[in-house]
Amino acid sequence: MSEVNKYVRLIRHGESSANAGHPTDDPYLIDLTELGRQQAADVAESFREPPDLIIHSPMRRAVMTAMPTMQRFPGVPVLDMDIQEFTYLDPVRCQGTTAAERKAWVEAYWAAGNVESYDDGFDALDALAGNKPRCESFIDFVGRVNRFAVTLTEGLAGFQRIAVFGHGQHLLRTHIELTRIYCVDGHATWDARYMDKRGYQQVESDMRAFPSLLREMHLGNAESEHWLLDAPHWRKVSGKENGWAN
Repeated sequence: MSEVNKYVRLIRHGESSANAGHPTDDPYLIDLTELGRQQAADVAESFREPPDLIIHSPMRRAVMTAMPTMQRFPGVPVLDMDIQEFTYLDPVRCQGTTAAERKAWVEAYWAAGNVESYDDGFDALDALAGNKPRCESFIDFVGRVNRFAVTLTEGLAGFQRIAVFGHGQHLLRTHIELTRIYCVDGHATWDARYMDKRGYQQVESDMRAFPSLLREMHLGNAESEHWLLDAPHWRKVSGKENGWAN
């Protein structure tokens, strides 16, 4: 990996019905709006050359955003990966609500700052019983994105240009992970300043900072970030610099 540059384009899904202020039921089944579908088509046209690999979240809005690109480049392999959006509110109590109606719940979640809490009340007894939570804790989310960053860094051998269709919070956390990870002799390792990042205090610190980072750095619908693994570092580059996508 140290001898071959790897380019990754992180693409947020197009405008969804939730983004447009409509009520939704299942976070996995949210559709794109007409504008979102046009944005997806525009993303497909923005590729000057085909990617070597397309990765998308299992959530419908990400799949729908990736679809025009998959149709334009039918020979490109596709992976459905565990990069779904961070769903920290209980989907059951959120059924039929709009983003505006959930705002107070969102603010309460971040204000509490509990990295291990599940909004659906899932606890250790549920885990012992073999049950699964309906939502995700922040510490689980961090671990999931960490695994994705490691995969991008040391996995996916043979793929030099990778298009990733995902979600705002997940892509922001991916951005954070890529600034902290290194590739040494083909293996992922961590910047010494963040060697304790898997520790509880680091995750708590990250959770406190996350809402403000979302306001400052959140990708808009169908917007992209471009990253280059120029070992040992990942660095953010312009679309022009990556040479294959705007």
